[in-house]
Amino acid sequence: MPSQPPLSPPASAMTEACWDLPHSAEAAGLARQLTRQTLAMWEIAPPLSDNIQLIVSELVTNALVHAHPPICLSLHWTEGYVRGEVFDTGPLCPLIPRRPDDTELSGRGLATIDALADKWGVDPSPLADGKTVWFLYSARP
Repeated sequence: MPSQPPLSPPASAMTEACWDLPHSAEAAGLARQLTRQTLAMWEIAPPLSDNIQLIVSELVTNALVHAHPPICLSLHWTEGYVRGEVFDTGPLCPLIPRRPDDTELSGRGLATIDALADKWGVDPSPLADGKTVWFLYSARP
């Protein structure tokens, strides 16, 4: 029987991690790598970690395509949930998952986030131009 993920991180682990990401094509891959390493440190394994990496990748890709630098990724572990945040200085826009047709090559990111995350949303930045798109993901099986 697979082991249950912990409801809190190991005592030796940090509970928050933050990174500034490059505004380049490598950012989504770097974000996945950083997320994978952090979740491993928090003893969160696949398939939970795979879903969280996918959500992070979609949010960072959206920031690359639709916003301006800087792009900042943060992950927080609290009470059995991982909260992820991606900050960018792009304009605040309605974040409604679209339903692209089968021939479109993009447009499924928010629908993917909506399907995987327990909860997600967008908050305008109180101190600067931009927004933070965030998600909550239960690290309980």
